[in-house]
Amino acid sequence: MDVVLADPQTKRILLGECTWRNSFNETEAVEALLGREGLIPGYDDTRFMVFSKHPMSNATRDRYAGKVLRHRRGIVSALMPKPARSSSP
Repeated sequence: MDVVLADPQTKRILLGECTWRNSFNETEAVEALLGREGLIPGYDDTRFMVFSKHPMSNATRDRYAGKVLRHRRGIVSALMPKPARSSSP
């Protein structure tokens, strides 16, 4: 785990992994990161991000459908649900 962003007021935490290589086992990296949920107690909402040199493969994105979002430029693959936007003014 290379990145931790935590907000104790909202009890949200983001755990991230940086993998800046030309090739790596994407599934292994994602599973290892997901397995770290709960390592830092006191947070009810855990989000995950993988920072990679290249975009994740279609197979990995398909495998984690609903959890894997891709940054437009392919640098950041986020393993978190997209926050819902409030419709109130």
